[in-house]
Amino acid sequence: MPWLQVPSGAGDGPAQLEVKRRNGRTGPDFDFELMADLTLWQAQGAWRCQFITQVVDRRTQDVVGGWPSFGQSNGTVGCADDGAPRGFPWRGFWDGRRSDGSAVPAGTYDVRGGLKVTLHSGRIIWLLAPTQEIDIP
Repeated sequence: MPWLQVPSGAGDGPAQLEVKRRNGRTGPDFDFELMADLTLWQAQGAWRCQFITQVVDRRTQDVVGGWPSFGQSNGTVGCADDGAPRGFPWRGFWDGRRSDGSAVPAGTYDVRGGLKVTLHSGRIIWLLAPTQEIDIP
């Protein structure tokens, strides 16, 4: 099952991604929090939202992890609750492992994140955050 691709570039609007490292039982874990302003997009018919992050190995450009991870829900939800934008931040996590359960090798990785928004018209827009860097010892 392929990873959902977070586009590169500016996207259709800005977002902010915070990556927090914590030490898990089997190595580093990472929490992701995304903030974005949906006001403009709600006025244009924002319907479904999906928070997506990708962890990319700088050496190979392979996607080695992210959110949602394999075997989990795709994270698509309504963009609003009773007409008000859904609460932020959007949250996800990554356990520092590939989809087969093996730990990723030591190195520097890029974390790309954004909010994929589907409008009622079917148009898809992306609110993208600047790329973050993480180091795996």
